[in-house]
Amino acid sequence: MNVDNEIVLTLSTFENTDLSAVESIQLQLLGDGEYKVIRIPAKLFGFTYGDIIKDYGTHFEIKKRSGFIGCRIYGYKNIQESRMREINNSVRNEDGVYEEFVNSKKQFLYLVAFPASLGWNKIQQFCDETFDGFSWEYTNVYDQNGDFLEWWKGKRVYLKLSPSRTVIDV
Repeated sequence: MNVDNEIVLTLSTFENTDLSAVESIQLQLLGDGEYKVIRIPAKLFGFTYGDIIKDYGTHFEIKKRSGFIGCRIYGYKNIQESRMREINNSVRNEDGVYEEFVNSKKQFLYLVAFPASLGWNKIQQFCDETFDGFSWEYTNVYDQNGDFLEWWKGKRVYLKLSPSRTVIDV
């Protein structure tokens, strides 16, 4: 992806919990300490593609939700290339975005974000039926306790920076 003002920050979410993780996230610098998430996080929970985050020095805060619901699909087998093209086309037809992270004989990781307007049932049906035999989870719907984040109702999620605040200009 070629985006103006693209940078990579190392962030972590839900620190000191079972869901705690650190990941380098690709962002687009918008100005005034605000960034747009331009790649779907592979490991982190709490936010997804298109969200706008703001740097407050000690933490990041979601300023605006993109309206996408993120899903992480994973397993230990691969999907044929022709089938993946069909899946990718289906995602695009629903105005979703995807990243085919790993597709090998031993491991599979696929990231997708659908507009929330598509509806919970349709998103769940897509993941269940398209990826039968794989595991999947929402990435920006629940907090570290398994409760709804309710960002669609205006509730905020705070993202903490990792100790090594790495900034890489891309």
